Amino acid sequence: MTNFIIDADEANISAFNGFSEKDMFHLHNIAKILKLKPFEVIFKEDTVDETLYILISGSVKLYNSTKNHQIEITLSHKNSFIDETAFIKNKRRLFSSVALEPSTVMAINEKSFELLPQHTKLNLLKNLTNVTAFNSQSLRYQIAESNEMVSYLSSYIKQIYNKRSDLCEKSEIIHNTLKKFPRLPIYATRLTELLLTENASTKEIVDLAKTEPSLVADTLKAINSAYYNLAYKVPDFQHAVMLLGFNKIYQIAMDSSISNLMPKTQEIQTLRSHSLIVAALGVEIATQCSIQKPLIMNTIGMLHNIGKNVVLLLDKEQPYLSILFEMLDDAKLASLLLKEWNIPDKVHLSIEYYHLPEFASPEEIPLECRDFVSALYLARLIQDLLQKKKESEIRAPFMNEYLKALNIKKSFHSFARETLHALKKKADTFPEDIRGLLQ
Repeated sequence: MTNFIIDADEANISAFNGFSEKDMFHLHNIAKILKLKPFEVIFKEDTVDETLYILISGSVKLYNSTKNHQIEITLSHKNSFIDETAFIKNKRRLFSSVALEPSTVMAINEKSFELLPQHTKLNLLKNLTNVTAFNSQSLRYQIAESNEMVSYLSSYIKQIYNKRSDLCEKSEIIHNTLKKFPRLPIYATRLTELLLTENASTKEIVDLAKTEPSLVADTLKAINSAYYNLAYKVPDFQHAVMLLGFNKIYQIAMDSSISNLMPKTQEIQTLRSHSLIVAALGVEIATQCSIQKPLIMNTIGMLHNIGKNVVLLLDKEQPYLSILFEMLDDAKLASLLLKEWNIPDKVHLSIEYYHLPEFASPEEIPLECRDFVSALYLARLIQDLLQKKKESEIRAPFMNEYLKALNIKKSFHSFARETLHALKKKADTFPEDIRGLLQ
């Protein structure tokens, strides 16, 4: 919540500047004087109210509760205008207003205003214009201050982020641990390389299977399991390719490869389910945004949490070092591990930077992986919505910049709804636990 206290005394701003005793007499005869108790409402946001309110004594609070971040403005200056949107036809109030203590407020509706002498009306409108100009100037100054603060905090967080990343990069213990970590099957790396080539075909996948029996075994085992819940058994690899196509076989093969590396603990299974849905969302977003090689988002999504898996395994092996492991950058760990596995640069770089959108704009991310990181970020935010979070709980200060980076001309929530709707149409092609999430 942000709270502003408007001090108009310094600017010598008053609703009654230049008013004569005669002007004040006319005003008090025509206007309505409201005697307010503490917490009594003056007007409510999102309502049409063309009345002009002036604070005569006491103090009032303006507040807006329709956004993720509530804004409050306290007014205590005698003879100050309370919200300057009066007399604008069909204009809805952006704020609600409530008395904070016993207060007196003058209310002038449009009909009463027309009964005032011309000189009094002009004086009142002139003062209203001056207040609007003052508030506009103050707002610009506050925006400039806020931008400077955001820039400083973003830079500060990035320094901490880089230090954690360097700790992983330079640690001999971590590099030795990663070298001992189980490796992805060779076929998984080869599949990813094929995916990034211009003209990968199902024939190349079948040819690869002839030299990699484990690819055939893992794929058939996965596709015929209760996990995928197919109506009948798939007898051979070529049949599976014909039935599901390159994309789905690739997804099953990668999922099976990653799953075989990890112990079946509840924490790791939870990370795996999260990664699967993020992968599916990432592919959908990349397709909608015409990102080249959208299917690579499947690999990025499925592998982006693998650094957290490494931390969990390290913590299990050496629990006395738990507090140190929690300080590690899981994205950098993942990137280092994927480099050990010879996974292509586009994949491990996209994962290395996947935390950055939380505190930095797209320009901070290398161009070669910016689209993938942006799509991954939006996929993770949409996944949060799927986990029954309220839209108001999604805190993402750079969200709009990442939508713009992918040329998305809709609000996040509109885009999220459309993406989930598109994914639900394909729900029967996903594993059972993802189907349950999409319902």
